[in-house]
Amino acid sequence: MTDAASESPLILVVDDDLAVRTVVAKRLEIAGFRTALAANGREALDQVEALHPAVIVLDLMMPVMSGWEVVGHLRASQAHADLGILILSAIRDRDGEWGDAPFGADEFIPKPYQFAEVLRKIQGLIEAKGRG
Repeated sequence: MTDAASESPLILVVDDDLAVRTVVAKRLEIAGFRTALAANGREALDQVEALHPAVIVLDLMMPVMSGWEVVGHLRASQAHADLGILILSAIRDRDGEWGDAPFGADEFIPKPYQFAEVLRKIQGLIEAKGRG
């Protein structure tokens, strides 16, 4: 790993679907980010404690612990209350859309998504949270 790579922000990708985790992580790495992966909410919280990512990209519907529960735990924690959280999920409200990011997250992008939007939102969170 080069010095530049070790200085790039770490993004934690959390999704119970291996294909989604892998694709999102690879695309983020191509864009210059470091990545870590988790398959459920419990793993996500463990990874946040161990790695202190700049942003977490989080699905909502997962086994063991849902994305909603993860957001609740993170927002209740002094140490992680300012962690950038981007929800990337197929869940929508009853009208089919979300207005603002739900459940205490900073951003929400519905699946299917345009990866350029994911990158734009992550970059915005890194800048806003001062975690770059």
